[in-house]
Amino acid sequence: MNEQRKEGIVSSIISGKGGVGKSFITVNLASELGRKGKKVAVIDADMGLSNVATMINQDTPFSVVDWIKGRADLTDVYQKSPYFTLVTVSHDLMHNNVDQYLLLNALDQIVDELRSSHDYILIDSPAGTGSMVFWALDSADYAHLILIDEPSAISDIYKLSKYVLQVSPQYPFCAIVNMAESADHAKRVYERFNEIMNTFQDYSLPYLGGIERDKAVSNAIQQQLPLFKSHQNTTSKLALIKLAEQTILLDTTRAIRINKNIV
Repeated sequence: MNEQRKEGIVSSIISGKGGVGKSFITVNLASELGRKGKKVAVIDADMGLSNVATMINQDTPFSVVDWIKGRADLTDVYQKSPYFTLVTVSHDLMHNNVDQYLLLNALDQIVDELRSSHDYILIDSPAGTGSMVFWALDSADYAHLILIDEPSAISDIYKLSKYVLQVSPQYPFCAIVNMAESADHAKRVYERFNEIMNTFQDYSLPYLGGIERDKAVSNAIQQQLPLFKSHQNTTSKLALIKLAEQTILLDTTRAIRINKNIV
């Protein structure tokens, strides 16, 4: 008798501002999880400014908005890449003419379907505090906060985290530091942010790891490939392998089915 499949785990990739490397982390974390034998899907929720397909040089002719408008079937929206299943919410900068209620309901349906067929679903959310960000937070079992050592970026992600914790005090966050100068530097960035959260929100979040800024990262982005395709065992490549391992080990039981009501 076959063992019943467990539901897939949904996580959102969040930042307070753009330019912190959310899409880079999403693509590479998803790819590393796939290399460890997990079935992974990515939802690119950055409406009209989607970058995930570009980062892996993937053609995505159909989006969720195309499905809503009757230009595609739901099965057309699930794009298979060599690394993961990709769902793009919208290619169109004029997506504001899409009814928000219909869009969020369509995305809920997609998440439910992906949960039944994939081990991990990563939502690459837009920067800031728009409705799509809150949908991503509400849909996820936990959220990866992407931190960089820049005052405005720390301030913005703190404000977003503070708002979420006011609505859902037990919301499960974890931290990833990107663009670090070294592993020690990444850990210090996390510790400073965690101290702020402890002091002002009485909240502590786990640290999953830091990604260093090196030439291999720039090369992978230019070549539109996940970092594991690099033949060099750079610090950033090894850090992403560890990040996937930590993600698998992360205890998400406290996160599953928390009534968040953020949207």
